[in-house]
Amino acid sequence: MAVSFDTSEHMKGMGVDSTRISRFRKMRDSIRDRLARKILEESELAVYMAAKDPAMRLACFFSEKECISKTLGTGFTGISFKDIIIRKNELGRPCVWLDGRAKQKAEELGISVIKISLTHEGDVIICVSCAF
Repeated sequence: MAVSFDTSEHMKGMGVDSTRISRFRKMRDSIRDRLARKILEESELAVYMAAKDPAMRLACFFSEKECISKTLGTGFTGISFKDIIIRKNELGRPCVWLDGRAKQKAEELGISVIKISLTHEGDVIICVSCAF
């Protein structure tokens, strides 16, 4: 017998995104760097610039930010890519910080924590996030 638990009173949002790494690999370096400067906050930009595989790193950041925007239920309507900040903890796990309108939206929804998980296989990155 299957048991289902309704966690809706605890979970405030959920998002998923898939991104093809090849999309970012096909970009000329100058265009990819311009995109990075447009969507990444300063600490993220430093990580991107130091990456052994910048296309892969930018694809990961893009997928994580897209996923979080879906978790907030807004997409990027009224929220900037730079309002969603991804950093790694001491174990390398991605952690989410919100600023500006993204932070405001999370507060309106009663969100205090967003958990995120990222995986990739071949050319595809998949990101999942849940807000509590």
